[in-house]
Formats: sequence, C-alpha cells, structure tokens
Amino acid sequence: MNQKFDKTRWVGVSSDEEYVVYDPLEQEDYHKRNGTLNLWNVSSKNFELLKKESNGRKLEDIYPRVDDKDLEDKLLVAYLEAVILRRYRKHLAHHGKISDICEPALSYSQYKNNCYLCKKTISSELNYRCALCNWYICNCGACGCGYEA
Repeated sequence: MNQKFDKTRWVGVSSDEEYVVYDPLEQEDYHKRNGTLNLWNVSSKNFELLKKESNGRKLEDIYPRVDDKDLEDKLLVAYLEAVILRRYRKHLAHHGKISDICEPALSYSQYKNNCYLCKKTISSELNYRCALCNWYICNCGACGCGYEA
C-alpha cells in the first residue's frame, strides 16, 4: 500500500538502537499525565510514557529522528497497522460491535472524503476498510459503524 504520513508523526532512535514513534493523536491526555509523552516502542509494540524533558533534555535529544527515510516509512507502516487496529477495536466496542478484521482497501476508483468523527482526510489510497460496514477506517479508528445521520 502506498502510505503517506503526517509531517508531525516521526520515528526516533535511542543510543542503544531502540526505535520509538511519536504520534500527536496519542498525546490527547498529555496534561493529565503530568507532562509525559505517549511513545510507541517498536520492539515491544506497546506505548510507553516518557517525560517530555527528561533530565533537562528534549525528546529530540533522547530519540533523534531516524535519518533513513525507507526505514522510517517501514516503521511507520508497522506502527499505523498496529495502532489503527487498536483504535478501530476501541471504536467498535464503543458502539457494541466486535471485529478484528479490517482489510486493505481494494478500490479501482479513487475515493477521498473526510472522517465524520475527526474530520481528517480518508482515501482509498491510504485507508483500510471495515469488514462490518465496508467503510474506510480513519486513522482515529472510526468507520461507518458509529455513524449517525
């Protein structure tokens, strides 16, 4: 799948080659967490909390951005697949539905629209489809299962 990424999402690496992904969508409760950031640890495939400034150092100093674009894209694809599925499950559960199945969007025509929930762009080029409602799944996890006209 041809992926395009938000400029605000990035992959960083520590001195011991530990990769993390910063995603602004995962920082909603930042102030409630006393200034800690929610970072995706690539090797453990889980979120970990990190103080924004640890020992006076900025996040970018602790995890400098990966300079290999191909590696960054590969790690972001893996991150998005894991996290979008998690958001999708949460969205379905909120609406009383259960499904682990989301499929790559196989579309012969170009489709582009905005998510009804977060208002960000959804397209047939970038998003998966929900197996229950057949709508595209937004990066926020929303699909048509929760839509009310």
